[in-house]
Amino acid sequence: MITVTIAGVDKSSSIDWEDLAVEQQLTSQVDTATFSIKKYGTKNYAPVIGDSVLISDGATDIFGGSIVRIDNNIKAGTLTMLKITAVSHERTLDRFLAVREITSKTARYILNTIVDEFVN
Repeated sequence: MITVTIAGVDKSSSIDWEDLAVEQQLTSQVDTATFSIKKYGTKNYAPVIGDSVLISDGATDIFGGSIVRIDNNIKAGTLTMLKITAVSHERTLDRFLAVREITSKTARYILNTIVDEFVN
């Protein structure tokens, strides 16, 4: 079962499943996820730019990132569709320039060291 978690809260019941798409890149480009949230009546949840997004299939995470764009599209009456665009965490890491020499270590060690010293 696919779940969509936004800002740590499962919002799967608000998702328009026909509009959910995850584009995974094999290049240096970041992965993207797009989906729509139905907003009407008492269902008035609206995420904000910067909220974290996690899309999972059972216990397997398919996408993790943050919201970068929200487009409002009023359909009919009180129904509004929020078109959400999120980019993967790689974009966050692209904001940092890490200058440090590390030799004879595993890739996991190197990545953890870079995140600990330059991101956190």
